[in-house]
Amino acid sequence: MMEKDIGSVQRQLAKPGNALTKYKEAMVGDRGLLYMVYLELSVLLIGSLQGSLGAAARNLLLRPAFRHIGRKVKISRDFSFRLPYRIEIHDGCCIGNEVTLNVKSEEGEIILGAGTCIGDKVIFSCPGGRLEVGQGTTIGRHSRLGSLMGLSVGKNCVIGEGSYIVGAGHAISALDIPIINQPITCKGENRVGDNVVIGDRVTILDGVVIGNNAVVESDSVVIRDVEAGCCVAGIPAAVKPGAKFS
Repeated sequence: MMEKDIGSVQRQLAKPGNALTKYKEAMVGDRGLLYMVYLELSVLLIGSLQGSLGAAARNLLLRPAFRHIGRKVKISRDFSFRLPYRIEIHDGCCIGNEVTLNVKSEEGEIILGAGTCIGDKVIFSCPGGRLEVGQGTTIGRHSRLGSLMGLSVGKNCVIGEGSYIVGAGHAISALDIPIINQPITCKGENRVGDNVVIGDRVTILDGVVIGNNAVVESDSVVIRDVEAGCCVAGIPAAVKPGAKFS
């Protein structure tokens, strides 16, 4: 199990030094001050614009700051992000209102495949590794996907509302230190295969692998790998007898 102290934004901003410099490092890394000013002005001017005009303006003005924004991408209002030069959004993506793409370090990156559909208020939290969502996958609103050692979601998957793929946790060994201030822990990379269906309010712990064509029923907690074609349910999730998908 990996254990690492990556530090929160709050901790980065609390370090000694100039406030502007600390903010720039936290939000845009080693990019220059003009890059940060461009992003801040763009978000201020067009971040909350609604409708097709707002989506078109965000696609146009944010494009130079990101590693890649493809064709026919729709980015809805109040979109937030960190380290956008570590983010790729491919052709035909549809991103809902108040979605967050939060790359927290130079070791992290987020890649949204072509035709993905991201619901309102979904949070991608990426302190490390690659967080990649495959072509044609849909993620329901209020879900959260995390990655410390990597997370891959395959093609044509459906993830329900309010679901959580855990990218990492916190150590609990020091009883005199608040959990939020203890080092980050991670059991390994998460992988979700192609054509997987994950219900509403599902929690998948770090290090879990889910095979192709599997189904995870709503309100389940997945603590171990799920074989391809299986249907699992419960807390902790277990295979339902007789349920098998090709």
